[in-house]
Amino acid sequence: MHNDQDPPSSAPPAETSKDHNTEEGKTKVSSFHAPLKRNLRRDLLLGFLIVACGLGVTFFLIKTKPKAQPEPIVERSWAVDGLKAHWKSLQPTLTVFGEVVAGNELDLRPLVSGRVTAIGPDLQDGAVVATGDLLVAIDPFDYEADVAEKEAALLEAKAKLAENAAQIKAETELLAASRTSLTLRQRDMNRKRDLRKKGSGTQKALDDAALAVSEARQSVTTRQQGIVQKKAQSDQLAAAITRAEVALKRAQRNLEDTRLTAPFDGFIAETDVAVGKHVSTNDKVARLIDAERLEVRFQLSNGDFARLIEASQKDSSKDSITYNGDRGLIGRPLTVYWNVGGGHYRYEGTVDRVGAEIDSASGGVDLFGRLTTNSQAIPLRPGAFVQVELPDRHYHAVLSVPESAVTSDHKIFLVNPLTEEAEENRDSQTSNISETADQKEAAPNKVSTSHNKDLLSGRLQERQISVLRQVGDHMLITGEKIPDDAIIAVSHFPEIGPDVKVTLRRFLEE
Repeated sequence: MHNDQDPPSSAPPAETSKDHNTEEGKTKVSSFHAPLKRNLRRDLLLGFLIVACGLGVTFFLIKTKPKAQPEPIVERSWAVDGLKAHWKSLQPTLTVFGEVVAGNELDLRPLVSGRVTAIGPDLQDGAVVATGDLLVAIDPFDYEADVAEKEAALLEAKAKLAENAAQIKAETELLAASRTSLTLRQRDMNRKRDLRKKGSGTQKALDDAALAVSEARQSVTTRQQGIVQKKAQSDQLAAAITRAEVALKRAQRNLEDTRLTAPFDGFIAETDVAVGKHVSTNDKVARLIDAERLEVRFQLSNGDFARLIEASQKDSSKDSITYNGDRGLIGRPLTVYWNVGGGHYRYEGTVDRVGAEIDSASGGVDLFGRLTTNSQAIPLRPGAFVQVELPDRHYHAVLSVPESAVTSDHKIFLVNPLTEEAEENRDSQTSNISETADQKEAAPNKVSTSHNKDLLSGRLQERQISVLRQVGDHMLITGEKIPDDAIIAVSHFPEIGPDVKVTLRRFLEE
């Protein structure tokens, strides 16, 4: 038990050892931080020296830097093309495209049925035929026999009529004899009646005389009826003769129709016939296009059509558009150009009519023009794609300028030539325009007046205009405060605006 407990005399030496260790640790820490403080003071001192040197050098450079002299501001002048304004009256040409169509075409069909015995040498696609040229010949045998029969029937009817006329003549003579006999018998009866009254005659003799008068009167009546019947037969025979003559003419016409000929000058297309083929009146053997009635069909936009209609006059009697001088639509002259391969063909014509319907897809209006040029001398055919030019309406007191002269907000710029007095009186100079990437590409277009004293310089003036219509790459415009011979700036640049200085490099022709 006594060995397990610590002796009481050991506690004081432990506390003494602890205090000794604490003091020793403080001495070690103090000796470790002393070099760090010395290094920090040195680094701070070195930094202050570097900053001071930098400030000194900077101050020295500022004091000794060269002073740049400001360059004078030179106003740049933009090089533009110019056009002199000339007010005038114009009638531009309206250009559209269209298609040649057949104004008159005919499906050729045999007029009689039969076997084809011959075909004309020009009956082939694309051939040109003239009026009366043979196209198809049909076997005429049956039709010649029919003509002979009809001629015989006509001769027979005429013979019967002649026979009936002779009978009428004979009956007329017999009627005259019967009337003479009746007169004589009446005289005889009257004489016997007188004798009977005197007592010298007999009653039987008077009765016989009366009977003879009655028979004579009956003979006259019979002759008259016979003549009437013969005359009626004559009318019937005359009608028969007329029918026979009509039948003969029909037979002769059918015989003539065995030769199918061209009814007018034109072009042959879609042939379908051969020698030996049996054809009927329903069979189509070819199609004939009238060479003198070729038309061009073209379409006008709503704007073009309305503009031309506005200049037209209404014919109240026919309720149609009529051409009157330089106004109107129907009858307006047109020119057709057909460019095929290396060939260029020109045709003249006039506007013939307006289409019956409006195209619902495009909203345009179809027009038909009739060509007046002889089409057989030139190879134009239906289906050709052509260019059509026709005169537009008249514009009075307008300017024709290039499209590049008009801004998107319908403005143009006039070039007001500079004078030395005007430049000296300017209160301030225009600031130099900084160049952008696009301006650098256009740098050759910038011209300084100091290097181009022979060129005309000026400043731009803005004018508001109205665009009437566009013709190709030109526009027809009108506006106020644009004097005749004023210079219009044609070229545009990003900085364009009023009072901008420009130099004319050239004048454009209208």
